[in-house]
Amino acid sequence: MKTKFQLTVLVLSLFVLSSTILFGEEESQIKSLDDAKTVADIQEFLKNLKTPKPEQKKSRQEVGEAYLKGGEKIIALSDNKQEQEEGVQLKIYGLKILDQVISVTAKNNETSKTINLEDYLNELEKEGKFTAVVNQERYNTFLLKIHFDLRGNFNLANFADLVQESKQWANKELIRSKPIQSFTAIIEAATSPQAKEFDPTLVDKIYNEILAFVRSDEFKATEKEKKETAKQLEIFYKRLQGELELYGKTLDDKVFDWGDLRGKYVLVNFTASWCGPCKREIPFILEAYEKYHDKGFEVISVYVWDKLEESKKSVEQEKLPWIILSEELTEKADLPKQGTAYGIQGVPTVLLIDKDGKIIASNIRGKKIDETLSKLFDEKNDQ
Repeated sequence: MKTKFQLTVLVLSLFVLSSTILFGEEESQIKSLDDAKTVADIQEFLKNLKTPKPEQKKSRQEVGEAYLKGGEKIIALSDNKQEQEEGVQLKIYGLKILDQVISVTAKNNETSKTINLEDYLNELEKEGKFTAVVNQERYNTFLLKIHFDLRGNFNLANFADLVQESKQWANKELIRSKPIQSFTAIIEAATSPQAKEFDPTLVDKIYNEILAFVRSDEFKATEKEKKETAKQLEIFYKRLQGELELYGKTLDDKVFDWGDLRGKYVLVNFTASWCGPCKREIPFILEAYEKYHDKGFEVISVYVWDKLEESKKSVEQEKLPWIILSEELTEKADLPKQGTAYGIQGVPTVLLIDKDGKIIASNIRGKKIDETLSKLFDEKNDQ
């Protein structure tokens, strides 16, 4: 499963949450950036740069240094705020790679890096520069902290502390993320068996506390943002309770009506055009669709973290015969993005919904799709 903070995003994965490096298939052929004279030159060079596999330590070092140097050159060359911000992000990405190289090589001075990521973030923070970039990087770390603290060292005090910290982050300037990400991560953590042992009502308590904050003056957001965040929380909470009310816009920009599918079993597949594992699931889903569609089975693919044109191209190439929803068109219609609202952490995420709109299976993939549907329709025929 690929994760979103990437973009992948957010990818992804967590791409947004962990800023995981996506490794390419082949070792990079690193060229010098010395001849790059413009920001466009640097952008084009780095765009075509493939990140080598983890075991290729020397090349990974070179790649990290290329991103670091490219980012620094953009900062030096351009007076444009957006381009300078991009330069800082590239430099951060390079420092992340180099930090990993140092970790792998036990800090044996194999890299020429003289500053680590934490030092660089502290430096920017002290100077009051690129606040949104720094906050975003700190927020990504906070999202990871939620998962580690609430699953690794569990106690109720951790929940209280992280809820308060999440409220503070909700009022800070960020580039990509919305406060809903940390809110849903905390609420979902409260559903764990370990949490229920401490307090069976913890999910409801935390959900209601966060929802009250979102609707209050303490949350420094516009009324529109407050309503959108509250709506996303409500949708996510219903999903945790085993209910799904899917919404959105189809690829041909029409409003999707979830009510039309009541009385059917529905496989909801959160996917993306760039996701390799998602493409490998298509033959299994297609087989199930052809086998059970006439018996009352439907499939819906929701393209999240994806550009509309790429989604259309992917659907056309795969010749998908079922309902397709676009997160991009949904957002343009002033509706909450589905990936965020449903708390999707990675793609593919596959949910099976019964005829009453209840989630009866999560992340069934491959042959398990047919096995699960076979039992359902056999039971239905036996009744």
